[in-house]
Amino acid sequence: MESLRVRPKAKELEALRAKLVKECGVCGGTGKILTGAFNGPNALFDDCKCFKKFLALYELIVGGVPSHYLKTIRKDLLPRQVKEIDHETGRPARFSKDLGELFARIIKKHTQFINRGHSLFFTGYNSTGKSYAAIWLMYRFAYRGHTVHYIKFKRLHGTILNSFNDGELRKLLSEIEAVDLLCIDEVGKESSATAQVIGEFEEWLKSRQDSGKSTIIITNLDVSDFRERYEASIWEALAEKFLILAFDTKNNFRRMHRRWEY
Repeated sequence: MESLRVRPKAKELEALRAKLVKECGVCGGTGKILTGAFNGPNALFDDCKCFKKFLALYELIVGGVPSHYLKTIRKDLLPRQVKEIDHETGRPARFSKDLGELFARIIKKHTQFINRGHSLFFTGYNSTGKSYAAIWLMYRFAYRGHTVHYIKFKRLHGTILNSFNDGELRKLLSEIEAVDLLCIDEVGKESSATAQVIGEFEEWLKSRQDSGKSTIIITNLDVSDFRERYEASIWEALAEKFLILAFDTKNNFRRMHRRWEY
């Protein structure tokens, strides 16, 4: 069945494939490499790294990731300090953690991370790299065969509201809800946190947790403001599966990555 998520343009895909696959010197542009010594009709082939990168970027495009992120996410993650937030007190840990090292551990156990529905909550000011870090991680999961999707909370809320009278939107929401790793960005930027918004948010979180799906939530709100805006029930829903990280304000993440390209 054809995906109801983002439909990439044929020219866009062909340009991406030409950049990553057709110019590859390892596989000669075929996207396949020989896995055994026998070079004949029964030879076994595997996907070349170039083709895996193409499929991962394709998954991100289908998954709604803004195109400007695709130019930098294959680069190494620059040093980034975060502090873990205690669920009960809402206070940050005394010592910072290196985000790259933390992500390396998550990626190493990516199957376990997804199967157990582990999730992440990013908080911090603008330009601290929250969205970039989330999409950087999504690419690594997509490269390893997981489905991903990126959506801003305001759009998710609007889609949910409109889906009551639109069968296609209901199917779209079902597709989004079923992905292995869902990133919900800009939580807190909606005009108001009505009882309906809070109820929908809580229902989505619980639904994904019950089905063992992983979620990344991104917000500019600090912990106290988030708890006040979305009530205790939402925060309690985060306590079980979410690792809550506060991003350091010392570095301007966007400025450091702006010059990077494929």
